[in-house]
Amino acid sequence: MANQERSFEVGGTTFTIRFTQNALYRMEEKLGSFLAIANRLGAREAQVMMWAGLEGARLKNKSRRQEYTLDEAGDLIDELGGLAQAVPIIIDAFNAAFPQKKETGDDDAVDPT
Repeated sequence: MANQERSFEVGGTTFTIRFTQNALYRMEEKLGSFLAIANRLGAREAQVMMWAGLEGARLKNKSRRQEYTLDEAGDLIDELGGLAQAVPIIIDAFNAAFPQKKETGDDDAVDPT
C-alpha cells in the first residue's frame, strides 16, 4: 500500500497528517462535501483540512492522547510560514489518500531478447 501520510517539521517537532476515512468524515462535518473544497480552498478550508489530517494520523498511529484543536492547526500553519507553505503539504497528503493505480503499458513489458 502506498504511503498515505505526509510529515512536516515545525520548531524541531515532526507532525504527520493523513486523510483517513475518519479524517474525511470530520472534514465534511465542518466544511460540507470534500469534493467541493477544491473550488474554494481558502484559509478556513486549509485550517480544517490540516486539523482533520492531524487527527487522522493521530488516531491511526496512536501517537498522541490529546486531540488536536482547530487553533493548534492554525498555529502550525502560521509556524510553517502561512498558507503558501502549508497548502502544498495539505494537498499532497490529501492526494495521497486517493492513490492512483499505475497503468501498465508496453513500456513496462520485459524484452524477451
